[in-house]
Amino acid sequence: MGDFSDCIGWFPGLLITPAPGLARRNLDALTTDAGVVLHLIQQKVMSAEKLVEVLYRRSGVLGLSGISSDFREILASDEPRARFAVEVFCYRVAGHIASLAAPLGGLDGIVFTAGVGENAVPVRSAICRECSWLGLELDEAANREHRERISTPNSRVAAYVIKNRREPDDRATRPCGGRKLNG
Repeated sequence: MGDFSDCIGWFPGLLITPAPGLARRNLDALTTDAGVVLHLIQQKVMSAEKLVEVLYRRSGVLGLSGISSDFREILASDEPRARFAVEVFCYRVAGHIASLAAPLGGLDGIVFTAGVGENAVPVRSAICRECSWLGLELDEAANREHRERISTPNSRVAAYVIKNRREPDDRATRPCGGRKLNG
């Protein structure tokens, strides 16, 4: 997901913590039902520290796959849970794309970037298939060959793989790259 036009404006998906949303490395795989948190506290007598450990360090793709938070390892695995983790991730990404496309009345394009977006051919393929209803037609050969444009010339929605050129720094840990919201 992108930076949403420097985070200026209205986006209903911005929340207090990163837990809800995409199945990411170690973060909560799905929007956490408050009942799950209450169950862990009341029935499993889980402390706040343990709850943080479970929700923020052992959930997400790691928790779903039971193997790793590294997509290279997950994609190389034949384990059913690994395939399930990839399916959940792709489903959630497609759902987020749809949640952005709906109020916009469609999309001009989708950009895949960074680790998984730049390198995971099967993940890009699955996400593009899930987004075919938007008019996205994937060029499988271009995707396998890691070309910049991976959609067909006739696709109503373009799909690109753009190399991440940002230098690593602490901005990734601050909301909206450290910029102030709405001004």
